Amino acid sequence: MKDDFCIDPDAVVMTIDFKTYDSTKLVDTFLNDLSVYDAVNSYEYYESASNLATINIPLDRTEDQQILVFRHQSTRDTITVSYIKEDIFISNGCGYQTYFDIQNVTHSRLNYDSVNIKVTKVDNILQNRHLEVIYK
Repeated sequence: MKDDFCIDPDAVVMTIDFKTYDSTKLVDTFLNDLSVYDAVNSYEYYESASNLATINIPLDRTEDQQILVFRHQSTRDTITVSYIKEDIFISNGCGYQTYFDIQNVTHSRLNYDSVNIKVTKVDNILQNRHLEVIYK
């Protein structure tokens, strides 16, 4: 049956950009030796990665918030993302996909000046930039 056919939808990931101030404007910041992992289950998304100005993190559809630990060189920062989940019907063949609506973000201030929510809806549109982490 035609409705049972499924072309895999794009992954649902939260995209995070890293920035610093260059006098009066924000510029991309490329990080080296960056590891990112989930504080609750210790799942490692990136391990000692280099030359990253943007990362993609899948949000946990079994929770309402996720605590991410960012280990950059020898320091650690955390970002806590709180969200609402919504199951979206894709097709009979694909079933449902979980989308997220970011409600709030808190963060440590060791290396971060601020974390801004740019786009609240986390869906399968990979061009969206959801969070902007601004380094001191």
